Amino acid sequence: VSNYINKVENLTSNIKRENDNSYKIDIDLFVEGTLKASNLNIIGENTTINTTTYETENLFINNNDAYGPSLKIEHYGNNNILKIGTNHDTVYNDKLILDSDGILRLYGSLEINDINVIEQINANSNYLLNVIGESNINISRKLSDTSNFLKEIIHQSNIDLTNLIEGC
Repeated sequence: VSNYINKVENLTSNIKRENDNSYKIDIDLFVEGTLKASNLNIIGENTTINTTTYETENLFINNNDAYGPSLKIEHYGNNNILKIGTNHDTVYNDKLILDSDGILRLYGSLEINDINVIEQINANSNYLLNVIGESNINISRKLSDTSNFLKEIIHQSNIDLTNLIEGC
């Protein structure tokens, strides 16, 4: 490329050689074909990657200007919006899925402030079932009370989840 740029330098003022022997192209540049680069540093107000699939080993988002959310996904279609998993020894395991209906599926435990929410719900459910089993009172009423109690726990957990997610 440098041989071509050296020849073009005489023809245009839009390409300049910098002191570090790099080139500054002061016009829009379109590359047709494959552009290969190592240690690509893109600077400017925004970067748009218009592609079907983008693959990277690590993605670091540093939003210190706070013009908006650090990650915004506009999803069209019926496929999952977000799918996170692990791959060990070529075996893939889903860990978290957000489907197109907004249903969040968690494969594993859910902890808020070091409290395993799923274990707490299970423990409370088992406790209430034992209370119901050992009592001689109206089981229908106890089941209704238990159901309402569990709904309230789940509702409060969703509020905590919303605050937790919005706080990230």
